[in-house]
Parts: sequence; structure tokens; C-alpha cells
Amino acid sequence: MISFIVPVRNEKENIVECIKSIKNSVEKDYEIIVVDDNSDDGTYEILKKLEDIKLIKIEEKPENIVGKNYALYRGYLESKGDILVFLDADVRITKEGLSQALALLEEYDAISFSPKQITGSFFEFCIQPIVFYFLESLYPYSHSIAMNGQFIAIKKKVYEDIGTHKVIAHELLEDMMLAKLLDKNGYRIYFDKTDKIYTRMYRNLKEIFYGWSKNLYLLANKRIYLLFKPTLKILSLILFWYFIVILSFAKEKFLLSLIFFFLSNLEFYLKFRSFGFYNLLSATIGIILFIAISINSIYWYKIRKEIFWKNRIYKILE
Repeated sequence: MISFIVPVRNEKENIVECIKSIKNSVEKDYEIIVVDDNSDDGTYEILKKLEDIKLIKIEEKPENIVGKNYALYRGYLESKGDILVFLDADVRITKEGLSQALALLEEYDAISFSPKQITGSFFEFCIQPIVFYFLESLYPYSHSIAMNGQFIAIKKKVYEDIGTHKVIAHELLEDMMLAKLLDKNGYRIYFDKTDKIYTRMYRNLKEIFYGWSKNLYLLANKRIYLLFKPTLKILSLILFWYFIVILSFAKEKFLLSLIFFFLSNLEFYLKFRSFGFYNLLSATIGIILFIAISINSIYWYKIRKEIFWKNRIYKILE
């Protein structure tokens, strides 16, 4: 049996489609456990109207515990399956993606997919390719001890053996800590990207800024130079193209300037073609946003010592 555990907090725009995608994808015995972490946007009221789900309501989480981690743990306590699938509410799975994960579980102890990123607004389109370039540089797929918490499938016995989310309840980057626990205990992880599962992580600039500020410094293993090193190549590329385009234009070589401008856009499109027509302007705005978010992430962790997320403040525990 498969137990799908979906933690939610203020996900009224996502949760119905997420549950539909689960029901349309699974072919064997399953249960869907949705854990509502004290939503105040109407999410819980929507969930109460849905059929064939097990709904858990958290009125108040324990102090110094990350809401998502506690929700996943509570969902596990109510689960009956021998396979657990942790799924974010903004993720949509497909039959092919789930089948692949289940097949891989015959060889591995835990599977994590990095879903295809859907961008629905201008700022999402600009920043997400830069962020995922940064992530792939630090954590190459199939070669890293890493996981993406948006989709994790794990054998229940393995999850229990490493202590469940209870032992990492205070961790803001719970997926990476889960991966480290699995590796430390000798379990095999399969981590890769896929276009068979997809997600739209953030819907506006505020969500982008807060969401990645919460994660970037930790993803760089609390090393400031690792925040910027992977994207120096992109920044250098941007500056190079601007230099030759502007220089050609200044020397009144307008055709040459136009050709260089076309080539610059072609290069960025080819480098990030999974995101659509990415170009020099998109990359420029994306790198500026990435730098600003990185600086804010450092500020939150190193100076302010607290993180803002989902209308909560999490104190940084040393």
C-alpha cells in the first residue's frame, strides 16, 4: 500500500489539483493523508469537502519545530502503507512519474525527483532558471547526497529506522538532512530531475524572495562563497555579451551589434531551453534577483537570526 502524505498551509490554490493528480496516477492500493497546518486562507474548508482523503488538522505546532516537518511526522503516524510518498501541495504527479519512482524503489531505499518547474509570472521566469542552475552546480543529479522535498518516495521501514522527521523536526532544509541521514545509515538514494512530475513553486515576487531567502544560504552549506561561485559563469556571460553589443553599437556597427544581440539570446535560450524562451534580459533580471535574495538569505541567517515563512517566524538555533 502507498501512503501519500501532503502537508499544507494556506494552499487553497493548489491542494485540489494536487489530490486529483494523485488519484489519476495511482493504480494500486493507496491512501491520501492531508495534514493541514493551521491554514487561515480557507484551505481546511476546501479539504473537508473532498472525498477519499484522510484529513488531519494541526491547531498548534510545538515550539521550535518547523511546520512542514511536524505535519509530515503527524501524517506518518496515521499512515498504513509500506511505501510513503511525501508530496508538496504545489506538485502534480503523473502515472509515468509515479510508476518510475515505484520501479526504482525495488533497487533503492528512497527516491527523490526534482520536478519540472512551471513559471507563470515574469519574475518566476527570470529567477527560477538561475536558481536551478545554482542547485545543479552544487548538487549534480545522480552524483549527490541530496533530495528534493517536493517529491520523496521512501520505504516505511527505512524511514522509521532513520528516526522519521521527528529527529530533524527543527531543520528548515529538511529534505537535505533526510538525505544525509539516509546516507549515514547506509541506505541508497536515487535523486534526479524529471518532466513527468511538475510544479509551480511560487506565484509572485514576494513568495520568490521569501522562499529562496529561506533556502539559499543553507543550500550553500552556510558558505558564502558557495552562494555566488556557481553563478559567476552566468554573470560573466551576461557582462561579456553586453560589452560586445554595446561596443559594436558605440562604433556604429549596428548590424554587428544586432547579430551579437541575437547570438546572446540564442545562447541563453539553448542553455535554459527547458524554461522556454530565456534570453539576455531574463538572465540579467534573474542574476540581479539571485544576488539580492542571496544577500537577504545571509542577512536572515547571520545577522537577524530568524526566518520568515508562511506567516511564521523561525528563530535560528545555533
